[in-house]
Amino acid sequence: MEMQMDLLVEYTIRLATHMRIRDELNNLDYAQKEVAEKVAKLIVSEKRGLKYCSICAKGPYTKRGLYLHFMRVHKDDVKALLLQELEMLPRNEESETVKNSIEVAREGVEA
Repeated sequence: MEMQMDLLVEYTIRLATHMRIRDELNNLDYAQKEVAEKVAKLIVSEKRGLKYCSICAKGPYTKRGLYLHFMRVHKDDVKALLLQELEMLPRNEESETVKNSIEVAREGVEA
């Protein structure tokens, strides 16, 4: 299940940076993709057409540079944001995959 959360983190970062979404990242369910889109919008800011990291305010970055920055520096931050958003989903909308993602993310944050 840790791998599922890692895929969700990578999917979110790729959405945020407008990088190509690899085929194996499209196996996420609807609720996970919706949460990823919400977090992706939060972590990137744009000023005068240049992209900046909203978490640490560094930049400007190229598309690839911002992707690498998030993967190297903020992967755990993105995971924590995803976990927070997944926990806020109404319980009746959660799929088994989302519940498992929450459990895995909690273990990763506590470790």
